[in-house]
Amino acid sequence: MVSTIKTDARRSFDVRRVAAASAGLVAGFVLIALSGPLATGAIAALPGDGAALALRHRAPVTDDDLLTVIESRSSALRHYGADEWRRELATASAMPRGGAPASREALVRAADQTRKVLAHTPASAQDWLRLGLLEARLGERKAAAAHLSTALLTGADMPRLRIGVIGLGYHLWPALSADVKRQVMTAMRHEWRDGRQRKFLIQQARDVGYLPLLALVLHDEPGFRPLLARMSR
Repeated sequence: MVSTIKTDARRSFDVRRVAAASAGLVAGFVLIALSGPLATGAIAALPGDGAALALRHRAPVTDDDLLTVIESRSSALRHYGADEWRRELATASAMPRGGAPASREALVRAADQTRKVLAHTPASAQDWLRLGLLEARLGERKAAAAHLSTALLTGADMPRLRIGVIGLGYHLWPALSADVKRQVMTAMRHEWRDGRQRKFLIQQARDVGYLPLLALVLHDEPGFRPLLARMSR
C-alpha cells in the first residue's frame, strides 16, 4: 500500500513537472515569436540610431543623416510598428533637405505616421501638436485648428511645447475658436513668466506679423515693454 502511494505520488510529481516544462517551452516559443519582428526591426533601424538621437536632441544633422533615418525607420517599420520609430520617421520626413522645404509627399508621410502613433497614444499632447503643425503646412487649416485644440486639452501648455503652441496659434489665428485663442494667449503669458525665451517670444511674433497681438496680451507683464523697446532699436 505504501509503495503504491509513493508510486502514485511520483507519477503525480512527474506529470506536474512535465506540464510545467511544457508551459515553459510554450512561453519561450511565444516570446521568440514576439521578439523576432522586434529584433529584426531593431537591426534594420540600427544604421539610423545615431542620427535619430541627434534629431531628438536638436543637434545639427546633414541631408545624408536625414535620409538614413528615413530609410532605416521605413525598413524597421515593415517588421515592427514601434511608435518611437514612427515619430523619428515623421520628424526626419518633415525637415528640409537639399536646401528645399519638405515635399508634400514627405509631409503626408509624416502626418500618416503621426496618426498611427496617436491611435496608440491618444493622450499625447506632443503628437497632437505635431499633427496640427504638419496639417497646417499641408494647408489643412480646419483639421490643424481642431488638433491644436485637442493638444491643448491633453496638456500642451507644458514648458517644452508652448513655443510650438504659440507658433501654430499665430499661423491659424483666424480659424481658431474664441476658447482656443484664449488658451493660446494664456500660453503666451506663461511663456513670458517662465522667462527663458523672452527674446525669442518677441522675435517669433514679429516674424509672422503678430507682434501687436503679443503686445496686447503682455502689455502689463513686468519687463515686457523695456525689452520690446530695446529690441526695436
